[in-house]
Amino acid sequence: MRRIFIAGLFLLGCLILPQPVSAQDATATPEFFTLAPAETEPPLSATPSPLGISSPQIGDVVQGVVTITGTTDFPSQTGWDISFGFINNPTSTWFPLSQSVESLSVATLATWDTTSLSDGDFVIRLRVFLTDGIQEYLVVVHVRNYSPLESPTPTITLTPIFSATPAMTVTPTETLPSIADIFASATPPPPSLTALPPNPAILGVNEILFNLGRGALFIFLLFGLFGALLRLRRRS
Repeated sequence: MRRIFIAGLFLLGCLILPQPVSAQDATATPEFFTLAPAETEPPLSATPSPLGISSPQIGDVVQGVVTITGTTDFPSQTGWDISFGFINNPTSTWFPLSQSVESLSVATLATWDTTSLSDGDFVIRLRVFLTDGIQEYLVVVHVRNYSPLESPTPTITLTPIFSATPAMTVTPTETLPSIADIFASATPPPPSLTALPPNPAILGVNEILFNLGRGALFIFLLFGLFGALLRLRRRS
């Protein structure tokens, strides 16, 4: 009976106490995960920059030192230059600002110092030289260094009325002349000069000879009178 009791305690201890495990069983096998490749969005296509002068724009009011930006990236470009002139330019006189053979895209083309100019309207010209011709861009600007700046362009205002639908009043804006109208209204050439009438104070050849003869005769008479006086003094 005692042996049976001891055997029962031994079996109960084996069930309660933890069983030893091997080092291979104690180490967990690592699991490897395969990462799915991230979805790569296709690159957005760049919008090509507009060719020509991007700043300043037509009708802008400028003063001081003006930075002129633009794009000259033509496929067949061989060079470019930028200059300015008066809006009334009948003689086609242009004042150079910058030139290069480098293709630029939305970059500084030139800096224009307007402080030495009188206030007025001017034209900025960009010429791009191509293998088969010339591409030209013109921008009309208003230089205002010494006169008051123009008021900003009026905007659309809504005028409330008693009806449910408000009436829209559009304030007219300034209409800029086209390039063709600008050069068509150039200052006309000055009138031809009219010959002045002859000056009545100018002496003719005959009058000059007459006056010279009269002067010579007067001198001859003076010498004769002086000689007669000398003879009289010697005789006395």
